[in-house]
Formats: sequence, structure tokens, C-alpha cells
Amino acid sequence: MSNRIRTALCVAVVGVVLSAALAWAAAVRHYAGTVKPGGTIKVTTAFLKGQLVVRHFSISGVPIHCSTSSGSVPPASDGSGPGANISVSNRRFHYRFLGGDMGLSDTVKGRFNANFSRATGTVTFNGNIYPIDGGCHSGTDTWTAH
Repeated sequence: MSNRIRTALCVAVVGVVLSAALAWAAAVRHYAGTVKPGGTIKVTTAFLKGQLVVRHFSISGVPIHCSTSSGSVPPASDGSGPGANISVSNRRFHYRFLGGDMGLSDTVKGRFNANFSRATGTVTFNGNIYPIDGGCHSGTDTWTAH
């Protein structure tokens, strides 16, 4: 095989590999998993202007303890509104929602593994479940999603 044919073949193979990598990178990815000691989490990522962002996440069923009772976090959904894209830097993201005087605040931290097939992190809820109870907290719970 001549050098010209080898060079053309190598260029074609590199082009195919790069095209496949770009198609994978542009895809929306969905992760779902569990929160320990209880609850579920869902995370959706996408590329926006060439940067990976968390487009949406939702958390539900995380056990919380309040000043007069205990229960679990009702379905909470964050990061889904326009302009609420959460930047991912060095495979990590962080989001804090302040619930104000009448609601729960939450802090979510996450990290993707090297090939972005799995994410792990922590979630913490604090605040009030208005008008039911106050002084609520979940502690810092760990989560894993695939």
C-alpha cells in the first residue's frame, strides 16, 4: 500500500472517530439513582455552547426530621427553568436553592466519573415545611446515579 493511500485512510479513520465523539458529546444524557438513606435523584446533562451543563435534576423521598415530626421531602425539582443551567467544571457541579422563610433550602453537590457514565454526590435539606412544621433538616445524604 502506498504512503498516499495510507495517509488518506488514516485521515478518513480519524474523521469517523471525531464525528462519533462529537455526536456523543452533543447528546443529552439522563442519570437516575438513589439517595441514602432513602429517596431518588434524576439528573439530565447536555452541552450548551460547547460546555457541559446540568439542565435539570429532581429529588424526592429524602427523609427529613423536623422540630415536631419526621417525614420525607416531597418531590423537589431544581435546575429546570430557563437560565438555570448548572455549569460542570472538572466533572463537578454545585447548586444551592434557598427556600426562604416558608420552604426548604437544598444544597446539591455532584461529580461525574472519568467517562461520565456515573455521578455521585451529596444533598442536604434545611428549613421549614410551611405551614406544617419548622426546623427541618435531612443531614448530609449521599447519592449515586447511573
